[in-house]
Amino acid sequence: MPRAVRAVGIVLALVVLGLAIAASVAFSRRVALAEWLLLDQIAARGVSPAALRVSHVDARGIAIADLALGPPDAPDLAIAEITASWSLAGLWERRLDSLRVSGVDLRGTQRDGKLSLGALDALLAGDGASDTAPVLPASEITLEAARVQIATPKGVAKGTLGGSLQSLGDGTIDGRFELALDGAGLRARGALEVSGSLDAPAFHSLLEAERGLPVAGRVEVRGQVAREQGARIFDATVALRDASFTSDIMRMSGVNGVIALRGPPLHTPKQQILSLGVVDVGVPLTEGLVEFTLRRDGTVAVALAMLHFAEGELRAQDVVLDLDAKQTAVTMQARGLDLTALLA
Repeated sequence: MPRAVRAVGIVLALVVLGLAIAASVAFSRRVALAEWLLLDQIAARGVSPAALRVSHVDARGIAIADLALGPPDAPDLAIAEITASWSLAGLWERRLDSLRVSGVDLRGTQRDGKLSLGALDALLAGDGASDTAPVLPASEITLEAARVQIATPKGVAKGTLGGSLQSLGDGTIDGRFELALDGAGLRARGALEVSGSLDAPAFHSLLEAERGLPVAGRVEVRGQVAREQGARIFDATVALRDASFTSDIMRMSGVNGVIALRGPPLHTPKQQILSLGVVDVGVPLTEGLVEFTLRRDGTVAVALAMLHFAEGELRAQDVVLDLDAKQTAVTMQARGLDLTALLA
């Protein structure tokens, strides 16, 4: 979702351009000129088609309605209303005093580890290194009723986001959003906190995933987005508390531990350790421990898996798991099994 949020941010930043000119001309021409300026700036960045309607503009602010980028019948980004206010000092610095955005609907697709936002991809194509630290287009941005839908091979992932983000004008940011996720095997609610700078934001999110779905339990994520060789990367730690995971080949519950993740593509920079309450692969295995690495291709390399069974233990070493596979052959070594408990 970081790329999706950034794409919306770029669109909002375009609102700042040319507003000082629109505010200074005769009232009868303000609306038409403001619409022309905004559409011209969007087109100059390779986004087409685009449509919007300026419902009000004066010396203190502007109201924009029905912004749509992409096909008119199914736009990649639609925003019901954008309201901006400004002062002379703020316009001199090419910044707004406040920006309120409501009714956001963003659509995209994720395939082969890549995210596409349709007409908005042109805005993201220039995401290279820059000597100038980016800043927010406004001192305060309020986001209401934002919806994101990403079509993935596992189904449509949906999310809603609402909250506010503040900036001191030097790139320092601080914000909090309420977040809800649904689809592609996950349904969860929680909060997302953002801090640091716009160029390298830090984030913290605490999510409660509902039981009865492929992924459930309490998940806490902390991390930071940065640049490496001109490309965006992120480092995060994911703390799992009594989490569960269900696939076609196994069911795990009582999962606890902390996982370090890096991406894109999503992978673990080193070997990770998790404790497992129950692993059901046709027979229940309990009190387990697994040491693993998530590879860049999405497979899981298990260095060691140890689980209790029949008053003894089962061990597996050097196993590669494809979580999308219907079947996976795993050879386990049995130690100290009790024959009576085994037959029972």
